[in-house]
Amino acid sequence: SITIPSGVTTIGSCAFGGLGGGILSSITCLPQKAPHIYNCLGEFNIAVRNGILKVPQGSDYSSWLSYLGSGWKIEYI
Repeated sequence: SITIPSGVTTIGSCAFGGLGGGILSSITCLPQKAPHIYNCLGEFNIAVRNGILKVPQGSDYSSWLSYLGSGWKIEYI
């Protein structure tokens, strides 16, 4: 799992690229506004599959579902 702190506004190029398929099963993202993800989205898809994206109640992270790939669900915290 990984927790992205509340002050993060962007996630840089290839941030999750070296993880390999299926490593992450949970991402907790604390910013109310979804951080922008730059480039290397193919590597982001490979790194994480079929998990839970935990985000603040009332936030909109729907755009992240296309980055994360199939099987990911949003849970509001």
